[in-house]
Amino acid sequence: MAYSGTAQAQAYICPNGPGPGENQVGTTPGGNGVASMPLCASDGSGPSGGGYQRRYVHVDTYAAAAYHPAVGDFWFVGARALPGQAEPEALRRCNAAMGGGCKSLGEFTGSALGFARNDRGELWSARAGDALQARDQAIADCSKDQILTCQWWTSRNSYDHDYTPDLTKRRYRFAVAAWIKPSDGGHPSQLYLASGRDSYAAAEAAAMAACRAQSGASGAATCVIANWVGNGFIQTARDETGRVYAISEVTEQRARDAAMATCRIKRASDCRLQTLYDSRISTDTVHDFSTNNR
Repeated sequence: MAYSGTAQAQAYICPNGPGPGENQVGTTPGGNGVASMPLCASDGSGPSGGGYQRRYVHVDTYAAAAYHPAVGDFWFVGARALPGQAEPEALRRCNAAMGGGCKSLGEFTGSALGFARNDRGELWSARAGDALQARDQAIADCSKDQILTCQWWTSRNSYDHDYTPDLTKRRYRFAVAAWIKPSDGGHPSQLYLASGRDSYAAAEAAAMAACRAQSGASGAATCVIANWVGNGFIQTARDETGRVYAISEVTEQRARDAAMATCRIKRASDCRLQTLYDSRISTDTVHDFSTNNR
């Protein structure tokens, strides 16, 4: 902490008040759940001819994060002086914004919480000793079953300031894609996509309804979910064998890269990218893989 003036420039936190050779010169600012603490300075009677002796004191701070399944972000409360303060406050803020349904990632101290985003737009979190370690752990945990390494999102230390997401940008808009699974083991010919929905359930219901309407009542069981994403993209593609793809990712470029990487895994020699669909644009689409028409 920095203070103006010669005397105040030498001030330091003394949690138990002034000791021998010290005078209390003020207190730290309090508020937002953080208690004020006394500040001391040397009175000139200490060792080495009364020279100034700075003391460094570690102060534990507590933090917590809460999330909601309809939002691709989190609520964070940090730098609280006492345990049990941060977690209920994070949950309260999240539930107040979302009308309930929030969950806690737990309260922590002396460490950091890292976040990564997977190919469907979901956040993965990991806790570690510092922000760099938390970042690496979150990416590693998230990327185990990914085509591409998960996208890094952010991290928070226990002493960081509070954070509230911008719901106009972070609330999920979902896209779900379904197709008819051929009974002869062949490849689907069309993709039924519903996007711009504010819940996964709404997008799934619309995509499956469109698929079943095309397949007919007798073939309803052949409709399956091909892929889905929240606040991201679905990239369609087709290779020389007629195999078709519906690949999800969180950015346009990552969706293209993931589709081409999937083709390489399938050992396709001629993989053609087709239409890219944005989950945030409200639409009901039938994509024809044979002609790349929608």
